[in-house]
Amino acid sequence: MSEATLEARVNAEIQKHFPSIARLRITHQKYLTLRLGYHTDIAIDGLKQTKATGRLDILISFDKKPLAILELKAPGETLTDDDRDQGLSYAKVLNPQAPLVIVSNGEEARFFQTYDGEIWNPSSKDDEAVRALFDNALSCAADERNEAIRLLLGNQPHVWTSLFRKYTESTLSQLEGAVDDYTRPMTKDFIIDRSVVHEIGDSLINKDPLLVLVGPPLSGKSNVLAQVCRSMDLDALIPVYIDATSTSYGIFQHLANQFSRELYIQVQTSEIRQWLLHSIQSIPGRFVIIIDGWTANVTGKLKEDIEELISFLHPESLLSVVLSMDDTALGEAKTTPGRPTCSAIGRIAKVIQLNPLDDDEFEAACKLLYENYSACFHHGAQFNQDFRVPRFLRLIASALSHSGKAFTEENTQVKYIPSITSFLIFESWRQFIVNPEIEGVFQDLAKAYIFNKVNRLDDPALTLMSHGKGHVLQTTAEELLGHERLRKLLLQGHVGFVRGPHGKVLILPKIPEFLAAAAAYIIADDCLSLSREKDFENAYSMLVEESDHFPYGDLVGARALLEISKRDRALAHDFIVRLLQDEPEQSRLTEGSRVQMYFEDAGQINVYFGKGTNELVTGNIHPWHILSQLSAYAVLAYEDSLDPQLSVLATIGSYPQILIRPHPAPFKQTPEYPVHEIPGYGSVLCHRSGIIEPITYAMQCGFYHIPKSMLRLCYFAKEKNLFFLAHRLNLAAMSTETCVDEDIARASEEAQKIFRPLVRNVIETVHADGQKTGKPYGKVGRNSPCPCGSGKKYKSAAADRTNRGGHFIFDRFYTSPKCAQQCA
Repeated sequence: MSEATLEARVNAEIQKHFPSIARLRITHQKYLTLRLGYHTDIAIDGLKQTKATGRLDILISFDKKPLAILELKAPGETLTDDDRDQGLSYAKVLNPQAPLVIVSNGEEARFFQTYDGEIWNPSSKDDEAVRALFDNALSCAADERNEAIRLLLGNQPHVWTSLFRKYTESTLSQLEGAVDDYTRPMTKDFIIDRSVVHEIGDSLINKDPLLVLVGPPLSGKSNVLAQVCRSMDLDALIPVYIDATSTSYGIFQHLANQFSRELYIQVQTSEIRQWLLHSIQSIPGRFVIIIDGWTANVTGKLKEDIEELISFLHPESLLSVVLSMDDTALGEAKTTPGRPTCSAIGRIAKVIQLNPLDDDEFEAACKLLYENYSACFHHGAQFNQDFRVPRFLRLIASALSHSGKAFTEENTQVKYIPSITSFLIFESWRQFIVNPEIEGVFQDLAKAYIFNKVNRLDDPALTLMSHGKGHVLQTTAEELLGHERLRKLLLQGHVGFVRGPHGKVLILPKIPEFLAAAAAYIIADDCLSLSREKDFENAYSMLVEESDHFPYGDLVGARALLEISKRDRALAHDFIVRLLQDEPEQSRLTEGSRVQMYFEDAGQINVYFGKGTNELVTGNIHPWHILSQLSAYAVLAYEDSLDPQLSVLATIGSYPQILIRPHPAPFKQTPEYPVHEIPGYGSVLCHRSGIIEPITYAMQCGFYHIPKSMLRLCYFAKEKNLFFLAHRLNLAAMSTETCVDEDIARASEEAQKIFRPLVRNVIETVHADGQKTGKPYGKVGRNSPCPCGSGKKYKSAAADRTNRGGHFIFDRFYTSPKCAQQCA
């Protein structure tokens, strides 16, 4: 029917039914927009729903007020009660309400009063009769309007989808906050695009009914699910996001409450169930219920409703469910309580693992840091597995949001971020743990780990498994914490049960930084207690041996020393002197040697060395790892000691082996560092790797903080022909040459000139871009001229290169404003 034909027919109908009224106007009501609650606009598409029968809804107005909904049907088509009910539902939800509904097929017309649905048949359809209609319409009760809304919602499922989208966006907005607001699980201005979002989207489009997103606490699961909800690539999906932590009274009741609030009508849980079971089949896409935050604490009504939701799932359904949880909660959810059989989740769920950031995602995170905070990592961060964890990057972004002065590169203000893991990890302790009770529980958990030392000594497999992870025997944890406190940690997702070697049940802290922060305070207290008993040797052993086994052991030891220095400066001085004296030890792996290693994904691996094996290995590195972390902070001389900062850098920086704390990463994620094999010297890190050793990072801080003194150290390295010290200093200088501070930039440039003959020319001649270009060196005899160019015999030059120049004394520690700004 053309627009002109429709216009003529409608005017004819109006003249036929209201011959004495001239002030009537018509509006083609293709869409009916309802304001039902707080900013809740719903568009009712009348054209879409009635096109099949040739009917179009027309609104007739009288003196600019809605008078009647005119339902036109095709000529000769039978008028039905459904036509009346549809018209009445439209009329009742208008504001102000249309008091009349007219259903006509051109031959027959029926008039119905909106307020009671009865037939309207006045003796005369004049002004007086119309005004009586408006008076009667005022008596229409609110519950009748609610019923009309329910009818519209039930008959037009796309209206529900609009409501769900609005609800989801509102919920996500409430959970979002600034990057430094740790009370909110999501951030507005630091969202890292994750590839797993596309994996979830593809699975849903492929009609997978149940997905489980698994990842450790604070690993970014909520942000991933928010990206799924908002992804423009998933138009075929209609998500509704539910935060499980706020829905203890059940999923269906939660949805009913939210829509009752939005619509100003009472929505029952039965209506939600009815919609999910039946009306959902006519929606334009796949409906996805996302329940974020399943923990071991999910019980009662919430768990029952989730299980009921899962029971709705079948191959023909347009409904999918997505759950997020950690691996401990997944283990419980996949089995039936008290029985070995699989639960519904265990039978049908597709598990999607949220892994640390891959290279592309890390690059995207770096781009965000640059665009939002004018900041970038120093080169070398690409090898740091800690920076692949979103909570670490959020801590960095939070610190940057409060930082002040920046350094420049090519006239652009740039703030540089250290490439190694520093004391920033302890900020997670302050930011994420706001409950003092939880802080105390973690300190007791650290004590339990220390008490487990005897068990670890008796069980090498347990030692391998727990090193750097913090596994504690369940029996020890319960003895110190008590069953209820331990259970509380478990329910809150801070720890999980793990099956250990030889039938042992272990407790694993899921956020290792929390345990590390607690351990630093406990070890400091224990060392001070032993020192008061005049037991220095045991105090020193406590500091070194216990910190070594904790996650981030080098940082735990360094932080414990800082705490000790605040209360007993003399003891801290004695510890540092002893740490310098406690040098790394070298030994050799020979034929028949066996080495045990442990990886998260591969478990325990035994490596046997066969015929001809003669490999040099280094042990007892932990004391110098502690000092490497500590020396990033400026130190003052103790009594008459001179230049303690330079002394420790010279001592540790001259060591001929790479000094990097092993990261307890899965085998597949273990980084490989590019190195150069320099004949006559050994292995050195390629300058293209950036700064990945803490001792080199400490030198970098030295160039920022004390550039002139660092130049003295550079001349010392050149004079003594200390190749490894020179190589590390050269790397540090290269990283600071673009600093806006002229003194720092000048010192960095001069340092590189000093080292060009000793370091850069050697590496660039022998290896350029990773390829050997110079003349290859053969085996160098002990009495042959050394390839380093010193003119000495190889044995003499090697002795010079390993000369450590004695041990030096430290005193109290402080962070200068400039160093803190650069390195925080």
